Amino acid sequence: MTCKINPDFVFYHVPKCGGTSAYTFLEDLFIHLSYKKDNIFSHTRSRLHLVDASSCQNFTKHYPIEKIKVILCHIKYKSLELSKNFSTHRSLFISRNPTDRVISHYNFFNLRETNIALEDLKTDELMNYVKKFKNVASSWISGSQTPSLDQVIKNLEEITYAGTLENFKKLLTHVAQTECKIREKDAYIPQIPHKNVGKKNTLTKETKDLIREMCEDSLDLKLHKHIIEKEKKYY
Repeated sequence: MTCKINPDFVFYHVPKCGGTSAYTFLEDLFIHLSYKKDNIFSHTRSRLHLVDASSCQNFTKHYPIEKIKVILCHIKYKSLELSKNFSTHRSLFISRNPTDRVISHYNFFNLRETNIALEDLKTDELMNYVKKFKNVASSWISGSQTPSLDQVIKNLEEITYAGTLENFKKLLTHVAQTECKIREKDAYIPQIPHKNVGKKNTLTKETKDLIREMCEDSLDLKLHKHIIEKEKKYY
């Protein structure tokens, strides 16, 4: 099945990169820009992410895709039949230092279920966990499970707004100002909420340093540093 959808804007959200706060901000922004609620597909209301064939089939079956113009959820760039067939659109991607993202991901998802802290994992368990998640952003933006830095950078150049979680407020403010300007709407900067925060990090310095060392050769760190250099032109 080929899904035909023509979004105006897509937020390619990698888990634990400020997405839930960004969803609320962007929903408010696009309502201000005269989009109706049924034009906006957001995880905050649908509780659905578009990360595999099953979720995409659910999306096309139960949602009025012909009306949807803004997509805000976990979704991979040029992956699956859905995003491969998107028409030209504006887009947002937020990067996070992989060390911090891996820790946040574990604390939000795994710690809640197991009540086992990262520093209590065996060394091989910790290594396997970091290996599994240290290149998630590169995989999502490249559309490949075995991404290359060249492909990641090439795809990144097609993204309208690419920034870091460290400059979260500046990035979203830039998005809002630009989107209002190109649509000739009055300037509007929605309030930036602070949502979906995991359990407070009490990680020891030794464990964090070990995770940082494990992420040192990651594509995600190279990607993150690349975006930081690009940000210097704007902020």
